[in-house]
Amino acid sequence: MARSGDSYQRFIRTARSVARRELAEKALPVVLDMELRQLLDDVLQRLLSQEAIVAIESAWENLDTSVADLLIREIDFISALNTDDGDSSGSDDVSTGKESLEDILGEWLPKWLKHLLKLLNEILKLVRPFS
Repeated sequence: MARSGDSYQRFIRTARSVARRELAEKALPVVLDMELRQLLDDVLQRLLSQEAIVAIESAWENLDTSVADLLIREIDFISALNTDDGDSSGSDDVSTGKESLEDILGEWLPKWLKHLLKLLNEILKLVRPFS
């Protein structure tokens, strides 16, 4: 697997950890909590599919080498910043990384993958802690 695929998978797994942690803090009614968790799991399962990874790697290959490296460094930084120990900026960071993926790779991503990334962003908004 290409470095871009590894970084992408790590980033999506980070998004899952952040969303689950923030959802646990949200204290939604049980039925709504379960429904949102299932939606999150379904979206993430597709984002981590082999088909998604191949599409991401293919899109990455179209980038200028220096831009590709900078994007990998950005999403790797976000993944490292948002560890499971709770020391993070959370869903705002993940949304920033997701937006970079969409903005930079979007021209080469299939529509279904763009839609899944959009769904992930909306779920991150739903689990975001109240200010």
